[in-house]
Parts: sequence; C-alpha cells; structure tokens
Amino acid sequence: MSEAVAQPCAEYMRYTPRQRAAILIGVTLGTILVTLDSTIVNVANPTMMGNLGVTMDQISWVSIGYMLTNVIFLPMTGWFEARYGRRRFLVSALLLFTVTSFLCGTAASLGVLIFYRVLQGMGGAALMSTGMATLLDVHPPEKAGIVSAVFGTGIMVGPALGPLVGGYLVDNYSWPWIFYVNVIPGIIAGVILWAMMKEPQIQGDADKPIDVLGIAWLSLWLGCLQIMLEKGERQGWMESRFIQWLAILSIAGMILFLHRSLTTRYPIVNLRALRNKALAAGCTCSFVQGVGLFSTLFVLPVFLQGLRGYTAQQSGVIMLTWALASTAGMMVCGVISNRVSARLVIVVGAVSCAMAMFAMSSVTFLSGPEHIFWPQIFLGTGIGLMMVPLMTASLAGLTGKDLGDGSGLFNMTRQLGGTIGIALISTILSKRMHFHNTMIAEHVNIYNPEAYSRFNMLQQFFMSKGSSVDAAQNKGLAVMNQSILGQATIMSYEDLFLLIAMAFALILPFILFLRDPKPGDSKVQVSMH
Repeated sequence: MSEAVAQPCAEYMRYTPRQRAAILIGVTLGTILVTLDSTIVNVANPTMMGNLGVTMDQISWVSIGYMLTNVIFLPMTGWFEARYGRRRFLVSALLLFTVTSFLCGTAASLGVLIFYRVLQGMGGAALMSTGMATLLDVHPPEKAGIVSAVFGTGIMVGPALGPLVGGYLVDNYSWPWIFYVNVIPGIIAGVILWAMMKEPQIQGDADKPIDVLGIAWLSLWLGCLQIMLEKGERQGWMESRFIQWLAILSIAGMILFLHRSLTTRYPIVNLRALRNKALAAGCTCSFVQGVGLFSTLFVLPVFLQGLRGYTAQQSGVIMLTWALASTAGMMVCGVISNRVSARLVIVVGAVSCAMAMFAMSSVTFLSGPEHIFWPQIFLGTGIGLMMVPLMTASLAGLTGKDLGDGSGLFNMTRQLGGTIGIALISTILSKRMHFHNTMIAEHVNIYNPEAYSRFNMLQQFFMSKGSSVDAAQNKGLAVMNQSILGQATIMSYEDLFLLIAMAFALILPFILFLRDPKPGDSKVQVSMH
C-alpha cells in the first residue's frame, strides 16, 4: 500500500482525451493572444500618439513596458507555480492578462496605459511558460511532439497576425480595439482551463519564502538591459551618460542575481536546473534562435515596405505566408517526432533557415516577387522544424518543479535573444548604411567616367523639360544622391540578412549537446511524479 502511495500514477493518466484536447485549445488560444499583443500595438502607435498627445519616443514605452515585464517575469513562473499551484497560477495569469487588456483600452493617459501594459506583460509571461509545461504534463510522452507543434503554432501565428489584425481594427474602429479584441477569447480560454485542469498530484513547496532580493536583482539586471537595448541606438550608445549608467546597473544586477540564485536555498529562478546539459544546450539554442527569429520579424516588414514598395497589407500577407509555412513545418515535425531523430530535424531546420536568409542576402531592386516568396517559405518551414524538437529535447527528462523552471528559462532565453537581436539589427543597419553610403559616394565623382556621364545625361534630361542649367544640375545631383542612398540601403539589408543566416548557423554546434529522446524512453516522461 505504501508503495502505491509513493508512486502515484503518471499525471496524464488523470485526464481523458476530451479534457486533454480542451486544455490544448485553451492554452494555445491564450498563447496566440499573448504573442499577438507583441506586434499588434506597433501599427497603432501613430494613432495613439495623436490621441494621447505624446511623441514617438514616449509611445515606445507602451511596447517596452510589455516586453520588459515579459522578459523579467518569465523565469519567475516556475517559482510561482510551485508556491500557488499550476491550475490556480495559470488561470489567474490568464485572468490578469484579459482584465488588463480591457483596462488598456480604457486608458486615457500614457502613464495609465503603460502601467496596464506592464501588468499585461506579467500575465502573458506566465501563460507562455506555464502553458507549455502544462501541455507536456497532461499528454502522454508519445504525444509530446504534436502537442509542442500546436503550442508552437500559437507562438508563430500570433506575431504574424498582429499587423494584419491591428491595421484592420485601427482603420475600421479605433486603437482601443487592439486591446478589447483579447477580452472574449481570454474569457473563453480561462473558463476552459479552470473547468478542465486539475492541480498536480505532487504540489510544490507552498511554505518556502519569497526571494525578494532575487526578484530585485533580476529586475535590475533585465530591466536596465532591456531599456539600454531599446534606447541605445537613439541616444548614441556609450556616448550617452544615461546608457552608461544603465550598462553599469545591468552588469551589477546580473552579478548580484547570479550570486543570489546560486547561494540561497529557495531562489526565485532555479539556475541549478541548467546543470542538466540538455537544458543548458537547449537554452543556448533558444537564445540564438530568438536572435534570428525576432530579428527577421522586425526587419522583413521594414524591408518590404520601405524598399520594395509593398503596402502594409501585402507585407502582412508575406508574413502570414511565413507563419503558415512555419505551422506546416511544426505539424510535420510533430507527426514524425517519434520516428526521426530530434537532433537531425533541428539540423535540417537550422540549415533551411540559414540558407533562406542567405538567399535573401542577394535580393536587389530588380529581384522579382519569387525571390522573396520562396525564401520565406523555407524560412518558415525551418523555424517550424526547429521549434518542436528543440523544446522537447531541452525539457526531456525534467519532472515536477524542474520542468516548470526549465520551461521558464527556455522561454526567457528566446525572448531575451529576440530583444537583443532587434536592438543589434537596428544598430547594425544604421552603421552599415553609413558605411556603404560613404564607400559608394567616394567612387561617384567627376573623375569617374560613368558617374560623370550619368550626371550629364540627367542634366540634359531636366534641361529638356524646361529647367535652367543650375536647376538641372541640382536636380541631377539630387537624383544621383537618392540612387546612392538606395543602393547603400539595399546593401545594408543584404548584410543584415547574411548576419541572420550566420546566427541560425550558430545553432548547429550546440545540437551535439542535446539529448535525442526515443519513443517510450522513460526519461522523456514529463508528468508530475
């Protein structure tokens, strides 16, 4: 009898297939809402600036506040889950996200809106981390691949839908609707999860103290780092005293946080979980993948609309195509996960992403739509192929509290990689544009026969249209300067795409350290026992 009590049944055996399916729907719906909110706000920024009477620099805090809290709160979710119970914590997080979404829409000032966005980011972080652990726990190990594929679909589709949904709501209704749109789906997801979920058989330590210092040092480290990355380019990086202080405080916060996490008995973030080699390698891959993934999401719409002349809707269709290809890749990966090596699939996905971005690095003003469309298909498919096995291989073998801690760390590293990637992309783009503009301009002068001939041709053209000699010269110079700027810009984007390809390629060495779970391997069991 005592042996039976000591070995409770696997957690997934407590759920019927209908309950598992309902929980999968609820968690995935919540995930789509959270990831949707990471991009939906961007298209409404000009409208909110006018209605709230603020500048672009000020309105950027609406996005910064959400991402900042998301990054800080992600690694804490394992601690909160262990203390308050997974069911209560997950549903409470979804309720917080839904209520604050409504309150964001009612905000009449920038300060109030930022405050509600911070709270919304807390709820969203808990949904992302705890939701993944929940799905792995309530489904049989052999279903881990397909479950991760469905969850990954929410992660991919949300950001792609954001600009489309946001643009439609702003154009046809008003900016508060980009927040109101979360309310009804959020309520539905919350009701489903509360009705279907059960608290795990073995609860976390509800009596352990709150690691106040750990929370403080983590917030100082990631908070200052996030603000520094967001503001650094506009303020000249280390030329700004403000950025210098942020860098100093971020480094100090990181050192204090690491010391606290490794010396206290009950840390807010269990870094000891990284002693698991597969988790440590998976978090590294997740970070690098975040750099490549979010950098692409950031730079591609700007490239399509700014250089290729695509409308916002056309750009949105390209992004949606990319997301659908990613979904297809995840679904295929979920089906074959029990029959094909996870590490092999990750290699195929990383190579596909790297080759797709390498192909994009050769796109010019003369390239046709097919030169953009097909690389996005391969990029999306590659992301989809990587997402599922990377999550399952990283969390394989973790159980109970370690599963929650590992899930939080995995998601945090991807989000942090995305934040750093976007900041680096902005800086690199600015510097490469200056470099290429200078290099091209040095060769466009009166001593270059081709440049001089083109200038004379432009001058004659404008004179034939009735311009005076001086006016024709000025117009010709303006056209040539615009041509130089255009070429410098397209070359800068080519450099960016090549760097993103290299980022995806960096994943390959770390794959060697991942575990390759096999069907029926007991170590892949992720239930609470």
